[in-house]
Amino acid sequence: MELLLILCILLGLIGIGLPIAFALVCIAIGIFWMGDIDQLIVAQRLYRGVQSFPLLAVPLFILAGQIMSRSGISGQLIEFAKTLVGQMRGGLAAVNVVTSMFFAGMSGTSMSDTAAVGGMIIDPMIKRGYSRPFTAAVTAASSTIGIIIPPSVPMVILGAYLGISTGALFAAGLMAGVLLGVALIIVAWIISVREGYPVEAPFSGKRMVVAFGKALPALLMPTIILGGILGGIFTPTEASAVAVVYGIFVGMFYYRTLKLRVLYQTFCEAAVLSGAVMLPQFVCGHGLRATFENKLAATDMDGHKIVLLNDTMQELSRMDCAERPGLGRPFNHPCDCTQGPDRRYYVADGYGNSAVHIFDPKLCHLKTFGHPGTGPGAFSTPHSLLFDSQGRLCVADRENNCVQLFDTEGRWLGQIEGLHKPMALALTPDGLLLVSDQTPRLSAYAPNGELVGRCRTFSTYGHGLAVHGNGTIIIAEMNPDRVTLLFPMPLVDAF
Repeated sequence: MELLLILCILLGLIGIGLPIAFALVCIAIGIFWMGDIDQLIVAQRLYRGVQSFPLLAVPLFILAGQIMSRSGISGQLIEFAKTLVGQMRGGLAAVNVVTSMFFAGMSGTSMSDTAAVGGMIIDPMIKRGYSRPFTAAVTAASSTIGIIIPPSVPMVILGAYLGISTGALFAAGLMAGVLLGVALIIVAWIISVREGYPVEAPFSGKRMVVAFGKALPALLMPTIILGGILGGIFTPTEASAVAVVYGIFVGMFYYRTLKLRVLYQTFCEAAVLSGAVMLPQFVCGHGLRATFENKLAATDMDGHKIVLLNDTMQELSRMDCAERPGLGRPFNHPCDCTQGPDRRYYVADGYGNSAVHIFDPKLCHLKTFGHPGTGPGAFSTPHSLLFDSQGRLCVADRENNCVQLFDTEGRWLGQIEGLHKPMALALTPDGLLLVSDQTPRLSAYAPNGELVGRCRTFSTYGHGLAVHGNGTIIIAEMNPDRVTLLFPMPLVDAF
């Protein structure tokens, strides 16, 4: 009877739209609360859930994929794939799939696969006459191979929690991934014949040998990983560590494209991705920004706090309004935070106070500017903020349909209009300000405020916006829940 009740409650929570993971957490906490069990066990179980030697392979495989992506091997893999399938009708579509299959043997995630391969192949496909929908469909479909061909992060997690041999899962995924890739190539070829897409180049054995030699070090990584595991040389966790060391060696000494500064940035990016996979620790995480001290400043909107994390996702300090009554609840619902050139933290209080709060590097409250209302310096719902290339604080004021500009002391400088409920902001490497709104659309502005262009490239409004180090725009959509779309920078240039 109790099991039936639990099942009905679980199905009910899922039926009202609560994500499955949160529904399971609610059920588990409810069982602990109704039973005669110390509530500290909940926290202990959550911690012990990630304190696992097999799970250590997850961040290491993610790191290995990021290293190979930053090493610039995507171009070598694409050239080799062209020599294999470029002579087909619609050769670039087949190259897209084959390159994703190669990269899947290094990354372990679909996100890394899409970012590394899509950023290199989408723009050439469009220039060669492939339609945008077909190009996007091929890239998205082929990226799913990233979690099938080993090493696969979901397979590592599945094996760790269910006690299944990770090596056996990898061996099964290899053939399944190859079959999926062949099926995608066949479908892409049929569509290409019907649409008359071009052939890239005739087959050349000499060119294939040369391209194979350049791509060989990258192609050896999946062989080392899978061969070592199935041959009993090392465990999946040890294989992930070997993959990291091998990736650093190849990137720094063979391709010579992985510099120490890039390597450090790669470690930071891998830490963020690993934290997103393994360490959910907020009531309602609403904003995440990197700081000058290589920390992460995260806003917990419903938890009413700001948390500083290091590059291993460990909490360094926090500002919790409930713990500082003397400040009179300095913020109610923090939506986003950023660090200014003066090393101070600026927090957008989007609901209730409608203001921006300034904190010193130790998260001590300094001042507040802005007030509810309309007009210069007044906010309706400040939802996102960051500093642009000119050192101005840009605040996306959702209900006032604009982005307001301030100096570091909160003095109003101007505003960007012509937006419909702006939600998120990001800055490109060349200084463009990107704004996603609820139209939905993505707008790009030059430092002087001039509109560079716009595109409507996602189905619902982007709730989160960032620019990856390789120039890929990352848009987190609000609905459907937690769907992240990746768009290479050339699409922004073609507004």
